[in-house]
Amino acid sequence: MTETRRWQPSQYQPANRSHVPKYVSIYRDLKTAISRGDLVPGEPLPSQRELSQGYGVTLMTLRQALTLLADDGLVNTEHGRGTFVADRPYRLPLGPLGSFAEEMRRSGRRLRTEVLDYARIRAPAAVVARLSLRSELAFRLVRLRHIDDRPLLLQTSYLPLSLGRRLQIEQLADRSLYAVLDEDLEVPIARAVESIQAISLTAEDAETLQRSVYQPALLSNRLTYTDGDRPILDDRAIMPGDSVVISAERRPDDVQVNFIFSTDLATETGPSSTSPSSTTPSRSPM
Repeated sequence: MTETRRWQPSQYQPANRSHVPKYVSIYRDLKTAISRGDLVPGEPLPSQRELSQGYGVTLMTLRQALTLLADDGLVNTEHGRGTFVADRPYRLPLGPLGSFAEEMRRSGRRLRTEVLDYARIRAPAAVVARLSLRSELAFRLVRLRHIDDRPLLLQTSYLPLSLGRRLQIEQLADRSLYAVLDEDLEVPIARAVESIQAISLTAEDAETLQRSVYQPALLSNRLTYTDGDRPILDDRAIMPGDSVVISAERRPDDVQVNFIFSTDLATETGPSSTSPSSTTPSRSPM
């Protein structure tokens, strides 16, 4: 009988990854093992002590890596039992990849983009990991999207510093970031992975969006890739819950998910009555 070989952590080599924090390297190694199927849903990870010894790090450093994995929904920690690979969640596709700005203009709504901030920054550890950055330096772009003169979407975008430096910021008032990357910087958009979750507005975000503190909202997290499956854009978009609803039309062989403005709901009687002017196919808020 052939004995099944148990997955073992890679030995961490500080000299080879001097610009990347140890916990980020561990996070990437475990994430790769999960995505490859070396670690399957429901399977326990080796104990924290075993992992920390295998990677040659302290328990505190290891726990930082496990926190990143938990934030991504890849593992669950059960007190007294250990850390387990999370079950694969059902992900509802949000339709074709494209530009929110272009769709808004086609629908007849007035879109205005306000650039609130842009700078070279030290990126959060999760951004460094998702963009596979070689250092903590990245470019951050913060925009506020107004629809029909009302703030609707607060967007924070992180890019590798080499791309961010080349952006002509003034163009983003009239053009989507996807268009600028593709047409001006010759960085084609290949695919994106997006998740949407419910949150409550913080005091700062509520003030920017002209809403109430702790008001329900939707948070879209999207990671965009270029050719060669290289991540180039880590994007977070906050939409107040009183303005946007996710609507799905399901068929046996297809599913279509739309963003609908809450002011349009009163005019709808069902999926067949939805018109292009009142429904926004789920495009990226780029």
